[in-house]
Amino acid sequence: MDLIIVLALTLAAAPLPYFTSGPLRIALGLVFLLFLPGYALAAALFPRKLDLGGIERVGLSVGLSVAVVAVVGLALDYTPWGIQLSSIVVATAAFIVVTLMVAAYRRRRVLQDERFRLRLRLGLALPARWTGPSRVAAASLALSALLVVAALVYLVATPKAEEAFTEFYVLGPEGLAADYPVELTLGEQATVVLGIANHEQGDATYVVQVTIGGDEAMLTLDGEELDELGPVAIPNDAVWESELAFSPSEPGADQKVEFVLYRDGELCFENPPHLWIDVKGAE
Repeated sequence: MDLIIVLALTLAAAPLPYFTSGPLRIALGLVFLLFLPGYALAAALFPRKLDLGGIERVGLSVGLSVAVVAVVGLALDYTPWGIQLSSIVVATAAFIVVTLMVAAYRRRRVLQDERFRLRLRLGLALPARWTGPSRVAAASLALSALLVVAALVYLVATPKAEEAFTEFYVLGPEGLAADYPVELTLGEQATVVLGIANHEQGDATYVVQVTIGGDEAMLTLDGEELDELGPVAIPNDAVWESELAFSPSEPGADQKVEFVLYRDGELCFENPPHLWIDVKGAE
């Protein structure tokens, strides 16, 4: 009977937040999130009536609900749906339904006399004296309720901060991460494709310098010779790509070519992308 009641409450309460607002929505949401997921999970974990007492089962249900809602919210935060009313309702309802199926299966594997059964009684009789375990269970119930409310308010009110970063890459002359120029003759130009993707949550201006062996190299962009590339203004979430040529000034083996990127006057990467080239003397 208890599993059927939880299932009915879940199916009835899930669509109600879409048609209610204000305090009524909060009350329905607390009932839906604060008790039902944990009760379903407790029923699956403890199918026998002697596993838990009544107040212990209620307290554990609230505590487990806190854990379930936290895990569901954390998982949704890293999905395309995010933490929204619809995603929370659907994910929590799906968890309850699946867990109730597991609980029903486990109870059927227990002897009928040992199964937990919900017994409804008219009236409410409070114990004349609260025992130690009862006080602990009641305190845990109240604390769990406060925690789940605080967690829900924080998750809904605090948006996930998006990471700000710049993507910078160097490709071969064909626009692939292959066929980089590694052997040159003095006076010969090497060609690469540079790409900058701005994900800084705002517009940014970039400058690129190319050094060979620590010395600045002469660059060629669209037939124009430059000491540095830029400044290049790139809007937020935009990608800039261009073909760039450079030429070494002296022969030598294992010369390190570094592509140094500056954003708004500040160095972007301590370890910039680089190539190793061998330069032969002119014949």
